[in-house]
Amino acid sequence: MLGSFIGKYKDCLTDERGAVVVSFTVEGSERYAARQCAAAAQTALASGKERLKIEVNIDKPKRSLNANNYFWQLCDKIAQKVGSSKLDVYRGYVLEQGVFEAMEINAAAVQLFTEVWGARGDGWLVELLDGAEREGFVLLHAYKGSSTYDKEQMARLIDSVVTDAKELEIETRTPEEIELMKQRWEGSRL
Repeated sequence: MLGSFIGKYKDCLTDERGAVVVSFTVEGSERYAARQCAAAAQTALASGKERLKIEVNIDKPKRSLNANNYFWQLCDKIAQKVGSSKLDVYRGYVLEQGVFEAMEINAAAVQLFTEVWGARGDGWLVELLDGAEREGFVLLHAYKGSSTYDKEQMARLIDSVVTDAKELEIETRTPEEIELMKQRWEGSRL
């Protein structure tokens, strides 16, 4: 790839030969990247490569990690206050929020499934339950890590950790700042 930049669609014209000419406007800090792409295209043209693959995608800003970072900061402060680890506090919230898939799997596959599921991240937990309907199977809840949470799920997670932090007399951000973080959360990566 020669590069990419973010811009706005301007127009689509047809030249005198019938070729389509598409143009974009590029402003602000993206101008440098656009110039770099243009220079790379000119270099390719000069070396005999006339055809370029051009893709246009909707710009979806990367999700703000502020909510997730803030959540982890509060987990760390809570862990220090209660004498636990940040990871254990985090996992407690993942279990509390209950974002999971319920499934029944062969009992012989539980260890492998738990390892594979858990390899996705710190919050990917497996909880074994009683009540499997088939002989030789187990019922489990496979919890998803907070990085996959949608806006509503992340809002509940943030509200929960903020409530607990306040109860432990840990200073939190203002309600307005917290609400803004929750609103900026873009949702699942998966």
